[in-house]
Amino acid sequence: LENALNSRPLRKTSFVLLHGGWPYHALAQAMMDKPNTYVDFSAQTFYLGTHQLAEVLREWLSWHPEKVLCSTDAYSDVDSPLSDWEEKEVLLAGKSRRALAIALTAMMQNNEITRERALEIARLVLRENAMKLYGLAPNVAAAAPAAQ
Repeated sequence: LENALNSRPLRKTSFVLLHGGWPYHALAQAMMDKPNTYVDFSAQTFYLGTHQLAEVLREWLSWHPEKVLCSTDAYSDVDSPLSDWEEKEVLLAGKSRRALAIALTAMMQNNEITRERALEIARLVLRENAMKLYGLAPNVAAAAPAAQ
């Protein structure tokens, strides 16, 4: 993978390490040092427990919070007790947010970041990083305060 990430012709190509490189999350963390490499933690939401995921996120966020993407990897599977993707989305999105909150809280308690920085990192991971990477425009109507 490093050959592709270091390739001159691919320098302007962005790479997203899906599933955070699971089970090689430490290697994925090292790959984030490459200017064109990002990670999402999608499948880790169902491979890892909430606190295990929080530990991975804390490590990643201490290095490159602007390169971490939230994703749940929810999908339909008739052979699963949760056969519809909507059920998985609700469960995995909640787990993602809990793990992110645990990681950021621990970073605040250790005086690594302020509360304001924790909120900023949460926005980056949950929304802003993906918007920037994929060139998505913000939904101005959704961001504007409701008229009263």
